[in-house]
Amino acid sequence: MKTKRSISRTFMIIMIVIAYFPVVILGGVAIQRQYSDFDKESRQLKEKYIEAQEIIVKHEVEKVIEDIQYRRQNTRLTEKELKKKILKWLSTIRFPNRGNEPGILFVRSYNGTLLMSVSTPELIGKDISKITDPNGINTHEQFMKTIKNPEGGYADYSWHKPTTKKVAPKRTFTKGIPDWKWYIGAGFWFDDINSVIEQKRLKLKSTVKGYVVTIVLTMLILFMFIYMILRYLSGKIEKSFDGFSSFFKEAATQSVEVDLKKLHFSEFEDLASSANKMISNRKQAEELLKKSEERFRTIFESSEEGYYEIDLAGRFTFFNETMRKISGYSAGELMGMSNLEYSTPETAKKMYKLFNEIYKTGKPGEIGGYEGTIKDGTKKTLGLSAYLMRDEKGEPVGFRGIVRDITAHKRAEEKLKKSEERFRSIFSNIPNIAVQGYDKDRKVTFWNKASEKIYGYSRDEAMNKQLEELIIPPEMRENVISWIKNWYENNVHIPSQ
Repeated sequence: MKTKRSISRTFMIIMIVIAYFPVVILGGVAIQRQYSDFDKESRQLKEKYIEAQEIIVKHEVEKVIEDIQYRRQNTRLTEKELKKKILKWLSTIRFPNRGNEPGILFVRSYNGTLLMSVSTPELIGKDISKITDPNGINTHEQFMKTIKNPEGGYADYSWHKPTTKKVAPKRTFTKGIPDWKWYIGAGFWFDDINSVIEQKRLKLKSTVKGYVVTIVLTMLILFMFIYMILRYLSGKIEKSFDGFSSFFKEAATQSVEVDLKKLHFSEFEDLASSANKMISNRKQAEELLKKSEERFRTIFESSEEGYYEIDLAGRFTFFNETMRKISGYSAGELMGMSNLEYSTPETAKKMYKLFNEIYKTGKPGEIGGYEGTIKDGTKKTLGLSAYLMRDEKGEPVGFRGIVRDITAHKRAEEKLKKSEERFRSIFSNIPNIAVQGYDKDRKVTFWNKASEKIYGYSRDEAMNKQLEELIIPPEMRENVISWIKNWYENNVHIPSQ
């Protein structure tokens, strides 16, 4: 099972992360800015280095060509002797530049013969017009293209660096002396600036290390500061939560309230007040429920109707006192007894049919009257209604309903029926005396044979017609209707609907 963190520990972690976030972001931005400034400065250094080196090598080449022109004009030497002297002089020239070593010159003829070279003296006098750099670039062809411009030009290629013996990119300025068919050049290495940049890179690393150390120390100080504060706060919070935890454990079984004096934060006080109010409301609800249950139990047990619950097999699972009295059995005898045990075979068939129909359709049903036998063998006339009971999943689990003892009602109905039959027999056959019966709306409910003879209406014609239409003259109807209404209002009690 996965171990869960406590609230205080989680809160501490969140606060530390929140505190660290701006430190890390600001530190990262500062370091990124250092690297960005370094890249920018490196580009600027390279650009300035290249620009300065181009000026230096161009200036040196142009200066020696001017010197050569001057010497040619002011010498008594033969041209051959002058060329020899000039080549020797050019081999001694070293000029300062921005690179790691002094600048030097070289001289080639238009046909590709190396006339002077400080770096490759072993090739002097040889044809190097076909020699290419490691990338396949023919340097002689590149130089010949540049000297087509009278002002000279620059050519880029790679060559073996004398100091490191490694191939490095190089840029050389060359300018021609057309009447001698010479061109003189001087170049510089692109990577000489790298040493300067590397020094700045080392300085950058040192600066970044300082930033990192500062960030780490800041985070450590923040951690200690936050830890001490949160340790104090978490202790207060844990005590409050412990109080709430104990409260909820006790509140599950008894009515208790949270002690507000033990809480250290207003939010917890608000929560505790709500919890105490909840407990108070629950107490009131429990008291009301208890009173309601007592009232319900009193009404339920004193009801004139028997309430029952049976399972699908017809066995009693619950009933009220009235139901027990109707059956004549004790509570222990009735519990688990089949409802068919106190029914006649004919009634049992009716019940089986009724409950089967309710089970299939889910609709309630009833039996208006059936014969039941109580424990002592007494016959009773009962009325029954039934409803289907379902469980939480909606599956049928039994039936519930009401049983009414209508024995006395049935006996009264029978007596009334016999009385009415005697009444009808007597008044229907009285000769020469018209006897009628009517309801409060003056509609005929009884019309004997004498009425048929006297008024000329048969019984079927007179039934349900208003009395004034049959036997009261028009001029007397209003008075008679008023008299009948007044008689009903003062002598007959009619229940309000």
